[in-house]
Amino acid sequence: MACRGCSVLGTYSSEESAHLFDTLDQTVSDLYVKASGDIKKPKLVGIVANILDDTCADKIVNALKDFFESKVHIIVNNAAITVRTLLGQLETEAVAKALLGNIQTPILIMNAVVREKMLQPHSRIVNISSDRARDQKCRPGS
Repeated sequence: MACRGCSVLGTYSSEESAHLFDTLDQTVSDLYVKASGDIKKPKLVGIVANILDDTCADKIVNALKDFFESKVHIIVNNAAITVRTLLGQLETEAVAKALLGNIQTPILIMNAVVREKMLQPHSRIVNISSDRARDQKCRPGS
């Protein structure tokens, strides 16, 4: 999205992952340097906001206020917590973690964004589902 001119608030689960966002930022910067004309690089801001942490929504809303004038045009929710356990062998903790990261926290993020009136006219929400359905190891008889 940044390659198309969108400013991005990216989140990662811990400081140990920050270098991945820094690499993205540098890659986008390099593309804009190579581009001809007066094309300004979009703003890319990365923050630690672990989807499994109950402060995640507040951290995102605060960063949107601090860096993006409380304006949101596109939200991408990525179902990032997958349970790689065979059906019939699932444990309650694994299911609870997946529900927290893939459903509860994204709902709380949307609730906070709506409560703070950050969504702009014609905003979009993109939900990306888990890749678990394609995992051969999770199918019966595997």
